[in-house]
Amino acid sequence: MEQKKDIFISYKDNDEGAFFARQQAEALERLNYSVYFNPNEHKSADFTEKIAFAVKNCKDFVLIVSQKCLDALKSGNERDWVRFELLTARAEGKNIIPLMLNGVKMPSKFEELPQELTFLPKIDNIEVLKPQQFENSPLSELIGSIVSKAEKNDIFRDDFNNNALYDVIADFEETKKRAEQGEAKAMYELANMYFYGYADENGESKRSFPNAYKWLKTLSDLNGEYSSLANAMLAKMHYRGVVPREKQSFAKSYEYHKKASVESEYSKQQMAYMLSIGLGCAFDFEETEKAYLATMGNNDNIAVAGLANFYIRYGKFKKAADLYEQILHTFPKAAYDLGCLYKIGVLSDPPKPDYFKAAFYFQHAINSGYSNAEVHFQLGMLYFHGCNGFFCDFKIAQQNFEIAADAGHTAAQYLLGYMYEHGHNEVNLEKAIHYHTLAADNGDALSPTHLSILYQLPECKNYHKAFHYASIAAKNGEKEGEFVLGNLYFFGRGCEADVDKAYELYKRAWEHGCDQAQFMLEKIEKINQNH
Repeated sequence: MEQKKDIFISYKDNDEGAFFARQQAEALERLNYSVYFNPNEHKSADFTEKIAFAVKNCKDFVLIVSQKCLDALKSGNERDWVRFELLTARAEGKNIIPLMLNGVKMPSKFEELPQELTFLPKIDNIEVLKPQQFENSPLSELIGSIVSKAEKNDIFRDDFNNNALYDVIADFEETKKRAEQGEAKAMYELANMYFYGYADENGESKRSFPNAYKWLKTLSDLNGEYSSLANAMLAKMHYRGVVPREKQSFAKSYEYHKKASVESEYSKQQMAYMLSIGLGCAFDFEETEKAYLATMGNNDNIAVAGLANFYIRYGKFKKAADLYEQILHTFPKAAYDLGCLYKIGVLSDPPKPDYFKAAFYFQHAINSGYSNAEVHFQLGMLYFHGCNGFFCDFKIAQQNFEIAADAGHTAAQYLLGYMYEHGHNEVNLEKAIHYHTLAADNGDALSPTHLSILYQLPECKNYHKAFHYASIAAKNGEKEGEFVLGNLYFFGRGCEADVDKAYELYKRAWEHGCDQAQFMLEKIEKINQNH
């Protein structure tokens, strides 16, 4: 029996379109789409039957239109194979997508085409620039036009929990019961379940900030075990502006981080950052330096870069350069910042610009995925934070971030995703995913974690994508991403459940300062004891 394929690629043989067709077929197959492309079958005796079967059973019909192909269609030659394939696709109601090569234009006058092909100019087409160089692949636009899915990638798309050893609903109910009975550990676990969207009363993966806040505030007020960890999460919620019936407050965020910093590595890092710019607190150089140095034990890229940036602002350029060297190969922005230092010549005494090293480090940053549109980004940051008497204005911030983001500025793309995710002007999860995806594709360290959480929400659910982005975040050494990837492996969402991998990731996340990972480590150890 012939194997059915989702995407049929039609092209003119012995033509520039043939090579381009092969390139697109191979690219789609690498993304796990099923593609019909077999030039050798042109010589087989039963080619007509095979081609008709393939077209009738595809979902998308991609037509590679070179000038030679278009001329053949205009001629009305009934023996032309592309014509036969196209008319078969039309008769079967397939999704036809013409790719116009080398400046070829679809005829605007219907009389230029035979009567049976006058439908073709009415179909939206994709223009491919400079196809002779085959550098500007229309793949992303093509994928946006096809209806087929990458089935091999999507086999775990809707799996909420395929871990046979763990019942997420039962654990949620049991944890909720213990929390309601006053157990502090259960309150903290339940708050995390609501915050990260493990499950809700209806058995869905859904975040609930009000419920998370309720249990965290209860723990904080108890001022006992787990109160410090609860304070760290409360600080995060105030910083993001997701506390119910309250506006975003950096001052409250700082106060909660200060309470939590005795036990929370995350709060230590946030305190250092907020101190460095006087965000929600008074600026003090020595206190800021102490706060940053207190975060250095976890070898966290974000913490190292934070201290380096702080040193640059106050003229400690050599110290900053030494720190950037430590994280150069794991944090792309470090190369950009180190290039800036060499460009203005502040790493030598007396100062002397070194354009060679600057060019090297800038290129290293580009090759690592970091791009720059600094002016609008920095202006946007002023309006976003509103520090030191400068009033915040999220609308102006967003306008500037959009300009920077459209020019490829990674951090601006991240912050736009952040703002749309948390609703600083409006909640728009589609735009949040769009900008976080742009930032992640440019190498941002934090956006993959946000995407891994967003893709677990009911409105955006795609556990395969959640797993993909959590994997990137974990590879970058981002602790919350390690924790989320651990969750996906543990529950079996977007992947085959693997408790051993989950344990390894939870351990890494905990060692990097993700406090939430500890209770999941204990959960796995309990499972091992019972099995």
